[in-house]
Amino acid sequence: MSDKNLVKDKFFRDQISTGKDGYIAITHFLNCNNVKTNKWTVKDIIDACKDSQYLEFEGETVRRAGNNPLPVREVPAKTDVKKRD
Repeated sequence: MSDKNLVKDKFFRDQISTGKDGYIAITHFLNCNNVKTNKWTVKDIIDACKDSQYLEFEGETVRRAGNNPLPVREVPAKTDVKKRD
């Protein structure tokens, strides 16, 4: 949800863009490797972030505070990879 992550993260950018008023389901975070490794639950995520000035919660959904606009997306440069025969 941070600008640093959202400049590159197509999945979460798409979720925010298509979510109602910028809200996305917290369950999406359960698929992140660090979240899975730590076995965090939706409740754990809400409890850890509920006092953040950068996030707003509505039930089990979250958005950037004030529905802050997304940062400009960084499109990765295509690398010049030569085909091998």
